[in-house]
Order: sequence, then structure tokens, then C-alpha cells
Amino acid sequence: MIRIVAWYAIGCAGSASVGLACSRFGDPDFPRLAWIDVLLGSFESAIVITLVGWSVSGAMGFAALWIVVRALGDWSSRGTIARRVRLVGSALSVASAVAFGLLVRSSIPG
Repeated sequence: MIRIVAWYAIGCAGSASVGLACSRFGDPDFPRLAWIDVLLGSFESAIVITLVGWSVSGAMGFAALWIVVRALGDWSSRGTIARRVRLVGSALSVASAVAFGLLVRSSIPG
């Protein structure tokens, strides 16, 4: 049980950090610490880790759809390069959450 909780904590923090790092890299005017981005990234990561970790059918489809929704929603109204970097950051964040979800799945006994 402790291993599963540890993978959740590391996965949420790691996935949110990947997304935040890409956001800061793509936009030099990005705020020093955007708490909403960290909280939202952690929440997104927790959802993806839970879906993948507990083998919910359609988890990968949800992860792919979430990336498409973020791309279509154009959450960053800044320049084109910044939007592309944020999209790559979002994709990397979701991909790392999927990886941690697989680690959670492998840690569940039975």
C-alpha cells in the first residue's frame, strides 16, 4: 500500500513538474510560480494515474483525448511557439502520468 501511495505522490509531482518546466521554457514571461498550473497539473496527473493504475478501460483514450482538448482549447493565448511548447509539455506530462500509472498497476498485488 505504501508503494502505491508513493508512486501516486511521485507521479503527480513529477508530471506536474514536467508540464511546468516546459511552460517556463517556452515562455520567458511565464510567472515565477503559477500555482494554478501546478495544482491543475497534479489533478490531471492523479486522474490519469488512477485510470491507468486501476486498469480502467479507455484510460489511454482519455489521455489522448485530454491532449487534443488542451490543443483545441488553446489554453495559452501567447505566441505560436509558446503554444507549441505548452502542448509538448502537456503531452509529456500525460505520458509521464501514464508511466507512473503503469508502475502503480505493477505494484498492486494479485
